[in-house]
Amino acid sequence: MNIRHNLIANFVGQGWVAAVSLAFIPLYIRYLGMEAYGLIGFFALLQGWLAALDMGLTPTLSREMARYAAGQHQPRDICEIFTSIETTFLVIAGLIALGLMALAGVIASAWLQTSQINLSSLTTALMLIAWLIAFRWLAGLYKGAINGLQNQVWLNACVAGFSTLRAVGVLAVLHWLSSSIEAFFLYQCLLTLIEAAVLRARLLSYLPNVNPPARPSLRALAGIWQFAGGMLLITALATLLTQVDKLMLSRMLSLAQFGSYSLASSLSMTLSAFAALVFTAIYPRLTGLVTQVGESTIAAHYHQYAQLMSMITIPPGLVLAFFADRVMFAWTGDPKLTAEVAPLLSILALGSLFNALMHLPYALQLAYGWTRFAISMNLISVLLLVPATYWSVSHHGPIAAAVVWMLLNLGYLLVGVPLMHRRLLRGECSRWYRFDIGLPLLTGTLVIGTVFYFVRGTALEDRGASLGVVLVAGALCTIATILSTPFGIQMLRGVIKSGSLTIPR
Repeated sequence: MNIRHNLIANFVGQGWVAAVSLAFIPLYIRYLGMEAYGLIGFFALLQGWLAALDMGLTPTLSREMARYAAGQHQPRDICEIFTSIETTFLVIAGLIALGLMALAGVIASAWLQTSQINLSSLTTALMLIAWLIAFRWLAGLYKGAINGLQNQVWLNACVAGFSTLRAVGVLAVLHWLSSSIEAFFLYQCLLTLIEAAVLRARLLSYLPNVNPPARPSLRALAGIWQFAGGMLLITALATLLTQVDKLMLSRMLSLAQFGSYSLASSLSMTLSAFAALVFTAIYPRLTGLVTQVGESTIAAHYHQYAQLMSMITIPPGLVLAFFADRVMFAWTGDPKLTAEVAPLLSILALGSLFNALMHLPYALQLAYGWTRFAISMNLISVLLLVPATYWSVSHHGPIAAAVVWMLLNLGYLLVGVPLMHRRLLRGECSRWYRFDIGLPLLTGTLVIGTVFYFVRGTALEDRGASLGVVLVAGALCTIATILSTPFGIQMLRGVIKSGSLTIPR
């Protein structure tokens, strides 16, 4: 399967997932209320924090599957690696579920601040969240393995299908059976368990049959532990960096206020979803290139992929940053909610855009198996971020957390990339800044800024008009961004000459 097929599949699949998820959020709020949506945001927070207990095994398994596809593993070796990691995951997932169930009462009474959800319902919902996190955890492992094998067309179809069932089905439950938060999470638990089973069955169909069957092996884990250990530290530190603001806010704000912040964060994180779909398609290919070809070929692909990342993430990032109020109003039709969420969304979107642009340098590091750099950068950032977030939120409220998040990712963009290129692909840093992100970011900002200048000050009265402004601005920015990158122009020429989109394999 080549990059083009995987990328198109990721776009269609993940685009559908994002569209379905975002489209139904206003309806969830209508049925459940903002406090209950705040609890959904708290679930996302817990899931993010517990990602550190992955111990780096999901990205490690994805990398080893990519190496197997490139001919670097024997059939029995890859089966032993998978069986060993899966067994470790099952044990940890069970411990997570049981631990969170035991703490549900304490979290409900001593941590969360609610006035509309009674303590019994809140505790039951938290117990269901415990199992939902465990099931999603397992599903994530199987997705990572299938991604590594580059069978992403089927994976995206599967994920899109279950996302549709998750969104539409739970709405049916809320409308016809029970509009309680417990019903919401019970349905999510059952569907996610089925999804994990389907993903596992499909993954096993891709793996070779070995006789006797592979068993968990300490030898198999020992062979991958150095990379997994590095990924564990990266994941743990990244969790602190991306979730510490939400953790503090979940304690300092009411569930309704936390729900507003979670809403802004959810919408801004669509940029991360765009970046992740490019990362998912490209990372296994970069890993294969590192094992097979010379540095000049790797550099050529790296720059093309980085420009592709810019074309995909810069237009929606700038639209959210400049037109957060119009996006929110077109989405929800609620002027009060728009006024509360739009300022947060505008700043968080910039931070998410800077973070998205760092995905390709990060993929390059992992392709080379170099985890120490990301660990060092994340550790320094945590030491700066935690006190900065605590002080700023205490004095200035949730808007300060958004500003700190944005500045952190800007720092990564300006400091991290030059340091990385002192070791990997030396001499390519200035090209990355000028052509891969600089020109498309500047051009996109000029176009979006021009549209913003002409529509500024107009009232938010019509959802259709707000949506029209957003779509026009996004379309113009996308065209300008594509035309400002060498790879974008090359792609357009290919489409004009042959009628097909060409992306390097």
